[in-house]
Amino acid sequence: MEQTRFAHLSTVMSRMHHHREGYPFGSLVDFAADPIGYPIFSFSRLAIHTRNLLADPRFTPVVQILGWSGLSNACVTIFGDVYPLPKDQQEWAHKQYMSKHQPGPSQRWGSFFYFWMQNISSDIYFI
Repeated sequence: MEQTRFAHLSTVMSRMHHHREGYPFGSLVDFAADPIGYPIFSFSRLAIHTRNLLADPRFTPVVQILGWSGLSNACVTIFGDVYPLPKDQQEWAHKQYMSKHQPGPSQRWGSFFYFWMQNISSDIYFI
């Protein structure tokens, strides 16, 4: 988790997308790991994956080792839930996140909030 910066994220389409409700929705996101390795995500409330997670916190990130160049490289699939961190923990999460990423122009808009993965199940697939 500490060796990579991006994950392929799968969420469940929410009811607001009535034509695709219940289908998997994939997106590419960046993240940072907290001190014990749990992922912290910076999501805009405008993003489809964020709206899906607010309706149903179940999700699956697939993380590939840095420098991925094909299917033979190491990757891990993790099952769990992700929730917005409380307001009093947003600054802590921001520091964790910024230690790994430079702020992008969109993050300066102020519509980004930090989410933390928890309830990671024992179903972790490492290839």
